Formats: sequence, C-alpha cells, structure tokens
Amino acid sequence: MWTVSELKKQLKDERFQVYFVPHYDIGTMEMCGAETLVLYLTKENTLEDLSTMLPVLEENDLVSILDLWVLNKVCRIQQEIFRRGLYIYPIYINLSVWTVCNPYHIYDIVLEQKNFRLPQKTINVALNTTRPYLSVSGLNQGLSFLQKKGMEIMLSQFGSEFTTSGFFSEVCFDKLQITAHFLKKAMNSERMEIILNHMIMLSDSLNMTIVLDGIDSLSEYQYVKDMGRHCARGDFFGNKLTEEEFIKKVMGIEN
Repeated sequence: MWTVSELKKQLKDERFQVYFVPHYDIGTMEMCGAETLVLYLTKENTLEDLSTMLPVLEENDLVSILDLWVLNKVCRIQQEIFRRGLYIYPIYINLSVWTVCNPYHIYDIVLEQKNFRLPQKTINVALNTTRPYLSVSGLNQGLSFLQKKGMEIMLSQFGSEFTTSGFFSEVCFDKLQITAHFLKKAMNSERMEIILNHMIMLSDSLNMTIVLDGIDSLSEYQYVKDMGRHCARGDFFGNKLTEEEFIKKVMGIEN
C-alpha cells in the first residue's frame, strides 16, 4: 500500500476518477440527486472499483485523504453548476465511517462546503464502511454536527455485512440505500419481500427516503414502482456519468 505522499501522487495523476450515479424518483422517473462512485485507473488503463482497496486504505489511515479529495472535487462541480444558474441536485459523497468518526475531518468537511459557499443540502454524506465502525458515540457526534450544518446523511448499502438493522437504533441518518443484492433476493423470496416491505414502512414512519439499488431491468422497475415516493438507481435508468456528462444532464442536454 502507498504512503501518504504516494497516495497524493496517485490523486494528482488522476488515477482515481470520480463518476456520478444519478438517483431517480420512482414515480416520475426524473433525476432527484446523485451519488459519487470512485474508480481506480490501473496501469493497464482499466477501471476497477475500490472494494479490495478501501479496507486497506482504512486500515492504514489513508482513506480520509481520498475522501477529502473527492469532497473538494464535488464541491468544485457544484460551484460550477451554481455559477451557471442551474438547479443544484443534491450529491451524496461516499465517505468512510473512519473519516466521519474523526472530529478533525468533520470540521474539514464543513469548512470545505463553506469555502465554496454552496447552499445547504447540495453536498451530503453517504456513510460507507468495509469494517466495523469505531464508536457509535463518536460516529453520532460527527453525523449530528454535519446535520446541524445542513447536510443529509444516507446510510449506504444497507444489507451488506456491516450495515445491519441495529443502525436504526444506534445511528442518526436521513436516507437509506438498500443494496441490489437485498432487492433481488426480495424479488425471489417471500420472506425477504416481507422484510423489504417492513423496511420501507419503517422508513416511512421515520420520515426517511429509501434509495433502491440495482434497478437494471423493466421487470425490476415494475416491481418497485408502487413502493411510494422513494428513489432508485441502476442500469434501467442509465449508466454512471462522468463530470462532463453529469453537468450536461443537469443542463438538460442528453448525449
């Protein structure tokens, strides 16, 4: 794994690339926001996800450098959209729990948004982890501070190993993203479907929006379209977008 200086060089050389995965209103099928996706450009010029890299970055206390770099990049994009007088869709930036648990980084996150003078809720946090979180108390303090500063918190990838139902009673968040794996199991299992429906009812009761991941086909869209005013993402709506493609979409220019 890299040292701090080596990681910063990788960032400077644009080996990490930021894409945007739009969220769509299930009822209207209109874009209602987006979420960051960071991929790594290998020496063979192929793009790889960070599933194997993130645990090592967290373990070596390097993940916050990547997180804050992504935050800065997204703030610059939102500032450009704001400068053009366009509607600013909320963007959820995937941040590691290990970054959010650090009070110094919490202040860095808030100051970054403040420096760009962006409206509230245009930069939000998608809470992500590949390892057990450090401290519920520390995590909640960080999230509460961000919420008070006008950011929404989305719990990413509910249904994965480290995001269990315990988060509902332990962690304060505003939005819930359900994994594609969870959704597809619900489509083929009566038991999982009951659990999914109760998760949606629970979220409605807590005034939270759900983002259903993995809507890749018409049949999957038809399965979720009557689940209320929630959001969805997946290949059915379109592919991930580059920075340029995302700005064009905000402008109403279709490729």
